[in-house]
Amino acid sequence: MMKSKRFLNNSIKLALALSLLSVSLSCQKNKSIYSASADPAGIFLKSFRGTLKYDVPLFPDAKLVGSTLWIYVGVEKDILSIERTQQKPNEAQDKTFLQVKGDYSGDFKFYYNIYQVPELPATTFKEEISAAGITEDLTRIAQEINNKAFSSMADLLYSSDIKALKFFVVCIADITKGIEMKTVINRADLEKYIVNIIPAEQFHARTIIKIKGDAKIVGDKTGKHLDYKDVSLANFITELTAQRTKQEFAKLKDEEKNSSTAKDLALKTLYDLTKIYEFNDFNKVEVQDISSDNTESFTRYELMERFKEPGA
Repeated sequence: MMKSKRFLNNSIKLALALSLLSVSLSCQKNKSIYSASADPAGIFLKSFRGTLKYDVPLFPDAKLVGSTLWIYVGVEKDILSIERTQQKPNEAQDKTFLQVKGDYSGDFKFYYNIYQVPELPATTFKEEISAAGITEDLTRIAQEINNKAFSSMADLLYSSDIKALKFFVVCIADITKGIEMKTVINRADLEKYIVNIIPAEQFHARTIIKIKGDAKIVGDKTGKHLDYKDVSLANFITELTAQRTKQEFAKLKDEEKNSSTAKDLALKTLYDLTKIYEFNDFNKVEVQDISSDNTESFTRYELMERFKEPGA
């Protein structure tokens, strides 16, 4: 599972990087081709609708919810696959994994659980998300949709009447198999990436990517299965903390993976993100190990003191 997940994440990052390159070029050539009175959803859809390189039926829609623009693209074709991989004979297999969930209700709280999976035979193959299809073609289709979506988002960045727009949520869904990829992007991060204030690796680390399967996605051409909500900075930081904690935990050796390490990773990640986004609207953070029911609480001051740079 981990090999397949890493392959898929790397494929998404590559597609995202290529998409953002086209965004950068679009911004340089054309800062605003629409009137200032146009709404964000209308700007996006007008720019997005057009012919792709592939003859793929697309069903795009967009909706503004508060300061968040939700973008939905349904497609009647496979868009994601997981590469079939074979474990090398001398390669160690990850057996310890971390689940992390977070909540913000004026303060932060994170719940984590470390679990073990049985060792699989070295000859075990990981299966594709879809039962058929060519991985290369599926990757290109998803990439092309991303290219169009991100290029169209570029038309919004310099429009004078949407300065309050703070987040993008891009959902690309295979409405035949019921698979969805959701990407949550902070507008300020996107703008900084385009003008080279932050590098690609840092931008990717600030992007939330979720992949799921759901029967409700099948046949959904308008995104009616989505739970449209305005993304707040606090909730964005919460979800990004959980995602990055799991990613950093996965990089560790099995003997290093324990409750104390998971707790420290969650706290350090939250510290880093609250500093990056200058977010101070909390008084404490709680971290709970679900397996032991052990909960530790830290004030914001304690969190800052725990990880501050020497001499700061």
